Amino acid sequence: MSQENPEISELFERLADENTSLKHTDLALLSDLNNQEIAAFKDFWTGMSPERRLDIVSRLGELAEDDVSLDFDSIFVRTMRDPNPEVRAKSVDGLWECNRPSLVDHLLSLSSEDPSMEVRIAATAALGRYSMMGEFGQLPEKTSQLLQTSLLAIFKNTNLPVELRRRALESVSPFGQPQVITAISQAHNSPEHLLRVGAVYAMGQNASDQWESVITSELNNDNNDLRYEAAVAAGELGLERFIPKLVSMIEDPDMEVQLASIQALAKIGGQDAKKGLTENLESTSSQAIREMITTALTDIEADESAAGMPAISPEE
Repeated sequence: MSQENPEISELFERLADENTSLKHTDLALLSDLNNQEIAAFKDFWTGMSPERRLDIVSRLGELAEDDVSLDFDSIFVRTMRDPNPEVRAKSVDGLWECNRPSLVDHLLSLSSEDPSMEVRIAATAALGRYSMMGEFGQLPEKTSQLLQTSLLAIFKNTNLPVELRRRALESVSPFGQPQVITAISQAHNSPEHLLRVGAVYAMGQNASDQWESVITSELNNDNNDLRYEAAVAAGELGLERFIPKLVSMIEDPDMEVQLASIQALAKIGGQDAKKGLTENLESTSSQAIREMITTALTDIEADESAAGMPAISPEE
């Protein structure tokens, strides 16, 4: 391999030199490695300290978030089998846009068997996008059924940490089966705060209108976490009946709730949402809120344009 591509060998040598800082330009070169380069990467990877490996996967994850043209999935698929649990967890997080069905079995294994709870939680959360694929028929029926059964089993196991059970509920929530609906209701009625928060998030992912009254109630909750998740869920359901309340929540005392409300209005769209956003754009003294609203209005216009709708101003 090194004879065929000396540049890659030199890159690996620079990355392995723990006396030097990692450079953005070097890390970016790890994007879209071919099969031969990945094989060479595996040999180079095992020779580094756990600290260096963690530093690299952490930085790669940050780069992928900042630049969507960079693709480190082939690396993360391999590093999520690293002996260091922190590296495994970071690697799973780095696969946030990856939708390879071949990963489901390994993620399920990590979610139920990994000795690190941090890894189990990360893997369980990562399975949510595959549940969405399964609900829309983009996975084999057998895989979808295994996914649903496994995630529900984690949620129902009261001996497991609440955070893990919460992530399992959130990840299984796109499925529309009655047992999933029951699980969401049970979590919402739980005395555990984290399960209630997860349940409201799950209602949005489940996208059933049956949750409308619950979400409406939670939009008025005194707890910031529940109001935040209710705003997110309202955007996922996309019902125009939520617009007046979401518009009022642009002035919520919690900044995260304000942001969630603005983003929900952008998802729902329509003239009433644009009108409410525009009025707040003109009245707010917060530069941060102005920027959020401007982005939301741009998103609505883009969605309308893509749908072939005329761009009508809120005043019209």
